[in-house]
Amino acid sequence: MFLARSALVVLLLLAASCARKSDAFIGHWKGHNVEVTITKDGDNYLVDSQNLAGMANGKFPATYKDGKLQTGQPLLGDIMYSADHDAIYWAGNEMKRAKPEFKVQIGTKDEVHYSGTATKEQALALGQALKTSGYFSDAGVTVLLNKSDSGTIISFVVNPAGWTEWGKVAAFEQIGRDVASTVGGLPLRVRLVDDGMEMKKEMDVHPNIKAGGIEMRYSGSATEVQAKALAEAFHKALADKELTVLFSVNQGKKEIAIVVHAGTWDDAGTVAGLQTFIRSVADSVGGLPIALRLIDSTLDSKKEVPVQ
Repeated sequence: MFLARSALVVLLLLAASCARKSDAFIGHWKGHNVEVTITKDGDNYLVDSQNLAGMANGKFPATYKDGKLQTGQPLLGDIMYSADHDAIYWAGNEMKRAKPEFKVQIGTKDEVHYSGTATKEQALALGQALKTSGYFSDAGVTVLLNKSDSGTIISFVVNPAGWTEWGKVAAFEQIGRDVASTVGGLPLRVRLVDDGMEMKKEMDVHPNIKAGGIEMRYSGSATEVQAKALAEAFHKALADKELTVLFSVNQGKKEIAIVVHAGTWDDAGTVAGLQTFIRSVADSVGGLPIALRLIDSTLDSKKEVPVQ
């Protein structure tokens, strides 16, 4: 079955947050195993720390006095900070101001922020692809692009449904696959972040595997070898069928999601038949158990059943 692209874009837009990096953004600092972002609202500061030597992760309000940001955290102490200096000091850690992030505007309100080795040209190409797809529609949506030696990351700023609902997560993964060619191709990672740019979910996105009319997408810790074997098993059994199948492995748990016609998930006999079919192809990905998920053409999850 083919995916309903327009409906998929609507699904993504419902999950997208219009949050943008505020003018209150002061800077981002990095040290050994520690990153700190500082923002300001009026006279009030907010310190967002990650991996602070295992001591603290979180957001801490702070006030500025006598060259220090006072966090009110007895174990961590105050931050030695000056707006004119590139280094700050906190809890015995020296952190250097990170390279500034740049941005391009698409239309009048949507933005792509880019950093690392990503170029302005790539950010513009990504933005135009998102506009063409309908994801960018002058609604003030922000997308982040980062490139480094470790790969490419596209981050979408979303509301909580964006990282908690199976269908929306799958849809963002797919849009990452669709725009990959504008930023150097696959593989890449898609991140879903909240309004404060905190990562909520991350997915590895790989090229699709084709076997006849079977389109196999794989993610998580699933391997290309597994995806190819599963696609061939589907094709061997269903040589005259066209199907979109999503295979994932997360924390050792295997899942196969199949795009099916409306109402299929309500037919007990058909569901039982699909469970039997999954048992027949399970050896291609290391055997059972496998969770079988039935989804519609917009990637909305309709039914999940175990296959033992």
